[in-house]
Amino acid sequence: MGKATEELIKTHRFVGKILEQFDPKESRFAEIRATLERAVIAHAWLQDEILLPALKGKALVEERFLNEVTQEHQDLVFFFKRLAHAALDAGTELDALVLQIRTLLDTHFEKEAKALYPLAEKLLDNTTLLKLGDEMERRKTEVRAALLA
Repeated sequence: MGKATEELIKTHRFVGKILEQFDPKESRFAEIRATLERAVIAHAWLQDEILLPALKGKALVEERFLNEVTQEHQDLVFFFKRLAHAALDAGTELDALVLQIRTLLDTHFEKEAKALYPLAEKLLDNTTLLKLGDEMERRKTEVRAALLA
C-alpha cells in the first residue's frame, strides 16, 4: 500500500474509466451506474473517515474547505439516489442527472488533485501518509460491507 494521497488518485483513475461508459444509451447502463456509485461512495467514505480528519485543525487548512469537500461527497450521494430511482427510459431527466454527476465528479476530482492532496502532502509527513494509506487498505472491507448492507 502506498500513501493515502496516491491511493485516492488511483480511485480517481478507476472512476474515470467507468465514466467513459457512463451513458444512458449504453446497454449496460444500470450496471455501470451501480459500479460507479459504489466506487465514488467508497472513495468519499475513505477520504471523509481517514484523510480529512488527519487534516482537520492543521495550520493552513480552512475548515470551510474540508466542509466543502465533504458537502460535495454528500451531493454525489444525493444525485446517485435520484439516478437510482429514475426510469431508464426517462430521457431528458436521465441525461440531466448524468450530466450533473459527471460535472460534479470532474470538478470535485480536480479540486482534490490540485488542492486537497498537495495540501496533505505538504502538511502531513511521509510516515503519516503511509499509515493513512495502510488504514485505508485495512478498512476497505468495512466500506464494502457497508455498501452491500
